[in-house]
Amino acid sequence: MKIVVKVNEVSGFRPRDVRNYVGSIVDEKYKDLAMWHKNTTPELIYVKPFKDSFEIISNKNDISLISHIADKIEDNPNFYGKKIERVWLKSEQFNFPQRGLTSYITRTPIIIGTNEREIGVSYACKVKNDIDGLVSFVTHRIKSDMEYQIKNWFGLDLRVDEFKILSVSEFKQLFLDYKDGVKVPAVTMNFTSNFRLPRFVGYKIGLGWGEIIEKGGSQCII
Repeated sequence: MKIVVKVNEVSGFRPRDVRNYVGSIVDEKYKDLAMWHKNTTPELIYVKPFKDSFEIISNKNDISLISHIADKIEDNPNFYGKKIERVWLKSEQFNFPQRGLTSYITRTPIIIGTNEREIGVSYACKVKNDIDGLVSFVTHRIKSDMEYQIKNWFGLDLRVDEFKILSVSEFKQLFLDYKDGVKVPAVTMNFTSNFRLPRFVGYKIGLGWGEIIEKGGSQCII
Protein backbone atom coordinates (compact mmCIF):
# COMPACT_ATOMS: atom_id res chain seq x y z
CA MET A 1 0.00 0.00 0.00
CA LYS A 2 1.25 3.50 -0.76
CA ILE A 3 0.21 7.13 -0.75
CA VAL A 4 0.61 9.09 -3.99
CA VAL A 5 0.75 12.87 -3.60
CA LYS A 6 0.26 15.17 -6.61
CA VAL A 7 2.30 18.37 -6.35
CA ASN A 8 3.48 20.69 -9.09
CA GLU A 9 7.24 20.45 -9.77
CA VAL A 10 8.89 18.62 -6.87
CA SER A 11 11.66 16.78 -8.74
CA GLY A 12 14.34 18.82 -6.94
CA PHE A 13 13.32 17.59 -3.50
CA ARG A 14 14.88 14.64 -1.67
CA PRO A 15 13.36 11.66 0.13
CA ARG A 16 14.61 13.25 3.35
CA ASP A 17 12.43 16.31 2.64
CA VAL A 18 9.37 14.07 2.30
CA ARG A 19 10.21 12.27 5.56
CA ASN A 20 10.67 15.54 7.46
CA TYR A 21 7.37 16.87 6.11
CA VAL A 22 5.51 13.71 7.17
CA GLY A 23 7.21 13.73 10.57
CA SER A 24 6.06 17.30 11.14
CA ILE A 25 2.35 16.59 10.54
CA VAL A 26 1.59 13.12 11.97
CA ASP A 27 0.22 12.52 15.48
CA GLU A 28 2.76 11.96 18.24
CA LYS A 29 2.15 8.20 18.42
CA TYR A 30 3.31 7.86 14.79
CA LYS A 31 6.39 10.12 15.04
CA ASP A 32 8.89 7.31 15.60
CA LEU A 33 7.57 5.34 12.62
CA ALA A 34 7.60 8.41 10.40
CA MET A 35 11.15 9.50 11.38
CA TRP A 36 12.62 5.98 11.77
CA HIS A 37 16.30 6.03 12.83
CA LYS A 38 16.82 2.40 13.82
CA ASN A 39 19.00 -0.07 11.91
CA THR A 40 16.14 -2.39 10.99
CA THR A 41 14.11 -1.99 7.80
CA PRO A 42 11.64 0.89 8.24
CA GLU A 43 7.88 0.60 7.95
CA LEU A 44 7.79 3.54 5.53
CA ILE A 45 9.80 4.03 2.36
CA TYR A 46 10.10 7.62 1.17
CA VAL A 47 10.56 7.52 -2.59
CA LYS A 48 12.63 10.12 -4.42
CA PRO A 49 10.05 12.63 -5.76
CA PHE A 50 9.10 12.49 -9.42
CA LYS A 51 8.48 15.67 -11.46
CA ASP A 52 4.96 16.29 -10.18
CA SER A 53 4.37 13.75 -7.38
CA PHE A 54 5.92 11.78 -4.55
CA GLU A 55 5.14 8.42 -2.93
CA ILE A 56 5.19 7.05 0.60
CA ILE A 57 5.15 3.25 0.77
CA SER A 58 4.11 0.97 3.63
CA ASN A 59 5.65 -2.41 2.93
CA LYS A 60 3.68 -4.02 5.74
CA ASN A 61 0.41 -2.66 4.35
CA ASP A 62 -0.46 -0.93 7.62
CA ILE A 63 -3.79 0.59 6.60
CA SER A 64 -4.18 2.48 9.87
CA LEU A 65 -0.78 4.19 9.52
CA ILE A 66 -1.03 4.93 5.81
CA SER A 67 -4.60 6.27 6.14
CA HIS A 68 -3.54 8.53 9.02
CA ILE A 69 -0.68 9.98 6.98
CA ALA A 70 -2.94 10.52 3.95
CA ASP A 71 -5.48 12.35 6.13
CA LYS A 72 -2.78 14.53 7.67
CA ILE A 73 -1.40 15.43 4.23
CA GLU A 74 -4.88 16.53 3.15
CA ASP A 75 -5.12 18.63 6.33
CA ASN A 76 -1.68 20.17 5.65
CA PRO A 77 -1.57 20.72 1.87
CA ASN A 78 1.58 22.88 1.87
CA PHE A 79 4.74 21.00 0.90
CA TYR A 80 7.60 23.49 1.37
CA GLY A 81 5.57 26.22 -0.30
CA LYS A 82 4.15 23.90 -2.97
CA LYS A 83 0.39 23.36 -2.96
CA ILE A 84 -0.64 19.71 -2.75
CA GLU A 85 -3.28 19.12 -5.40
CA ARG A 86 -4.39 15.54 -4.74
CA VAL A 87 -3.75 12.63 -2.36
CA TRP A 88 -4.79 9.02 -2.99
CA LEU A 89 -4.02 5.46 -1.92
CA LYS A 90 -2.73 2.82 -4.30
CA SER A 91 -1.51 -0.78 -4.02
CA GLU A 92 2.24 -1.45 -4.07
CA GLN A 93 3.31 -5.07 -4.41
CA PHE A 94 6.60 -6.40 -3.08
CA ASN A 95 8.44 -8.06 -5.98
CA PHE A 96 9.27 -11.44 -4.51
CA PRO A 97 12.56 -12.55 -6.14
CA GLN A 98 12.00 -15.05 -8.91
CA ARG A 99 14.33 -16.37 -11.55
CA GLY A 100 14.12 -14.74 -14.97
CA LEU A 101 16.39 -12.45 -17.03
CA THR A 102 15.52 -8.85 -16.15
CA SER A 103 17.17 -5.55 -17.09
CA TYR A 104 17.29 -2.61 -14.70
CA ILE A 105 18.48 0.97 -14.37
CA THR A 106 19.18 2.59 -11.02
CA ARG A 107 16.87 5.54 -10.35
CA THR A 108 18.74 6.35 -7.13
CA PRO A 109 22.22 5.16 -6.08
CA ILE A 110 22.53 1.75 -4.46
CA ILE A 111 24.40 2.25 -1.17
CA ILE A 112 26.62 -0.81 -0.80
CA GLY A 113 28.18 -0.26 2.62
CA THR A 114 28.22 1.83 5.78
CA ASN A 115 30.69 0.14 8.14
CA GLU A 116 34.44 0.67 8.12
CA ARG A 117 35.27 -2.62 6.39
CA GLU A 118 32.77 -2.10 3.56
CA ILE A 119 33.89 1.48 3.00
CA GLY A 120 37.51 0.28 2.93
CA VAL A 121 36.75 -2.42 0.34
CA SER A 122 34.99 0.13 -1.86
CA TYR A 123 37.87 2.65 -1.66
CA ALA A 124 40.35 -0.11 -2.51
CA CYS A 125 38.31 -1.07 -5.58
CA LYS A 126 38.19 2.57 -6.65
CA VAL A 127 41.96 3.01 -6.29
CA LYS A 128 42.61 -0.17 -8.27
CA ASN A 129 39.83 0.62 -10.78
CA ASP A 130 38.55 -2.87 -10.00
CA ILE A 131 35.11 -2.78 -11.63
CA ASP A 132 34.71 -6.56 -11.43
CA GLY A 133 35.40 -6.45 -7.70
CA LEU A 134 32.82 -3.71 -7.19
CA VAL A 135 30.19 -5.53 -9.24
CA SER A 136 30.83 -8.62 -7.09
CA PHE A 137 30.38 -6.47 -3.98
CA VAL A 138 27.13 -4.99 -5.35
CA THR A 139 25.87 -8.50 -6.14
CA HIS A 140 26.54 -9.57 -2.56
CA ARG A 141 24.79 -6.46 -1.20
CA ILE A 142 21.66 -6.97 -3.32
CA LYS A 143 21.53 -10.68 -2.44
CA SER A 144 21.88 -10.00 1.30
CA ASP A 145 19.26 -7.27 1.17
CA MET A 146 16.78 -9.48 -0.73
CA GLU A 147 17.16 -12.19 1.90
CA TYR A 148 16.75 -9.67 4.70
CA GLN A 149 13.58 -8.20 3.21
CA ILE A 150 12.09 -11.67 2.65
CA LYS A 151 12.80 -12.52 6.30
CA ASN A 152 11.46 -9.19 7.53
CA TRP A 153 8.23 -9.10 5.52
CA PHE A 154 7.39 -12.79 5.11
CA GLY A 155 9.20 -14.51 7.99
CA LEU A 156 10.99 -16.85 5.56
CA ASP A 157 14.66 -17.86 5.80
CA LEU A 158 15.17 -18.03 2.05
CA ARG A 159 18.64 -18.00 0.47
CA VAL A 160 19.05 -16.60 -3.05
CA ASP A 161 22.46 -18.14 -3.74
CA GLU A 162 21.91 -18.37 -7.50
CA PHE A 163 21.46 -14.59 -7.94
CA LYS A 164 23.93 -13.06 -10.39
CA ILE A 165 24.50 -9.75 -12.16
CA LEU A 166 25.12 -10.88 -15.72
CA SER A 167 26.02 -7.62 -17.47
CA VAL A 168 26.66 -4.01 -16.49
CA SER A 169 26.86 -0.73 -18.41
CA GLU A 170 27.16 2.97 -17.48
CA PHE A 171 28.68 1.93 -14.15
CA LYS A 172 29.59 4.77 -11.78
CA GLN A 173 30.99 4.63 -8.27
CA LEU A 174 29.98 7.39 -5.84
CA PHE A 175 30.71 8.34 -2.24
CA LEU A 176 27.65 9.97 -0.71
CA ASP A 177 27.36 12.12 2.42
CA TYR A 178 25.89 9.97 5.18
CA LYS A 179 26.23 11.55 8.64
CA ASP A 180 28.90 13.05 10.89
CA GLY A 181 31.17 13.66 7.90
CA VAL A 182 31.16 10.01 6.83
CA LYS A 183 30.86 9.26 3.14
CA VAL A 184 29.40 5.91 2.12
CA PRO A 185 30.05 3.99 -1.12
CA ALA A 186 27.29 3.70 -3.70
CA VAL A 187 26.90 2.84 -7.37
CA THR A 188 24.64 3.69 -10.28
CA MET A 189 24.43 1.43 -13.30
CA ASN A 190 22.36 -0.31 -15.91
CA PHE A 191 22.41 -4.04 -15.34
CA THR A 192 20.84 -7.37 -16.21
CA SER A 193 20.26 -9.99 -13.53
CA ASN A 194 19.03 -13.57 -13.55
CA PHE A 195 16.34 -12.68 -10.98
CA ARG A 196 13.46 -10.25 -10.86
CA LEU A 197 14.22 -8.04 -7.87
CA PRO A 198 12.38 -5.91 -5.30
CA ARG A 199 11.98 -2.23 -6.21
CA PHE A 200 14.38 -1.08 -3.45
CA VAL A 201 17.81 -2.56 -2.66
CA GLY A 202 20.84 -1.55 -0.61
CA TYR A 203 21.11 0.47 2.58
CA LYS A 204 18.77 3.30 3.59
CA ILE A 205 15.85 2.13 1.48
CA GLY A 206 13.66 4.09 3.87
CA LEU A 207 14.99 7.30 2.37
CA GLY A 208 14.72 6.20 -1.21
CA TRP A 209 18.28 4.98 -1.80
CA GLY A 210 18.64 2.09 -4.19
CA GLU A 211 15.48 2.34 -6.26
CA ILE A 212 15.76 0.25 -9.42
CA ILE A 213 13.49 0.43 -12.46
CA GLU A 214 12.77 -2.56 -14.67
CA LYS A 215 13.54 -1.81 -18.33
CA GLY A 216 11.69 -4.77 -19.79
CA GLY A 217 9.43 -7.63 -18.75
CA SER A 218 11.08 -10.60 -17.10
CA GLN A 219 10.93 -14.05 -18.66
CA CYS A 220 10.04 -16.25 -15.70
CA ILE A 221 11.67 -19.68 -15.79
CA ILE A 222 10.44 -21.27 -12.57
